Amino acid sequence: MKIKILRLMSLIIIMVSLLLVISCTTVGDLRTEYQSVDLDNAEYVRTEITMGAGELKVAGGAGELLEAEFIYNVVQWKPEVDYRISDNRGYLTLKQPSRIGDVFITNIRYKWNLLLNNEIPMDLDITFGAGNGNLELGSLHLTNLDIIMGAGNVLINLEGSRSLARFDMIVGAGDANVKLTGDWKNDLDFNIKGGVGEATLQLPSDIGVRVDISGGIGKINAKGMKREGNSYVNDAYSESEVTLSIKIQAGVGEINLEIVE
Repeated sequence: MKIKILRLMSLIIIMVSLLLVISCTTVGDLRTEYQSVDLDNAEYVRTEITMGAGELKVAGGAGELLEAEFIYNVVQWKPEVDYRISDNRGYLTLKQPSRIGDVFITNIRYKWNLLLNNEIPMDLDITFGAGNGNLELGSLHLTNLDIIMGAGNVLINLEGSRSLARFDMIVGAGDANVKLTGDWKNDLDFNIKGGVGEATLQLPSDIGVRVDISGGIGKINAKGMKREGNSYVNDAYSESEVTLSIKIQAGVGEINLEIVE
């Protein structure tokens, strides 16, 4: 958890440097660049994506390890992509540069469209500050997923994930919509730590779900679920072979639990 707190602090520093520091940075011509990364001989990949501010889209379907489209109009923010392999393990990093002296202007365009390979086993780590995110991750061969978001809005679709076992998420002042429906093949441990934002979880009706809640949450909407103390369960809980175990620790905010038939 200490590492995640340090990452959150780093994200805040990136956002401050992007949003508050005034200099001669100007908006230039809109650039669209494409980049792909070959898997090579890696049997497993850890992918880290860091964006301070902008629009982020991530999905499966890449023929290579990564197929990326970068759209931006500030040359200082050219995305940094690095890939290395050690002992058949690949390490892929994508990062938005943070350079003191940049100013955030209203007509800046900054957008990443990323496709990742569906077949390679992967741990995915996303740090996302301000903006909009659309993460269609259900087709990926994920084992572990970590997401830290600041003041943005993000949609995370994990419908029918075939391999995800652990998902940790920290939400600041943003809004998150997480889709966990579909035909899950294994148990999931999902932990959320929240701030003052809103989180909506779309949950399956035919797979067991238990949601444990702690902290000073402002409002909980749990239509279609049964309350057991500080926990909520669906009708399939303890009846199905697979269970989604969700723990929410939050401050002032709103939690929406939605059972999807």
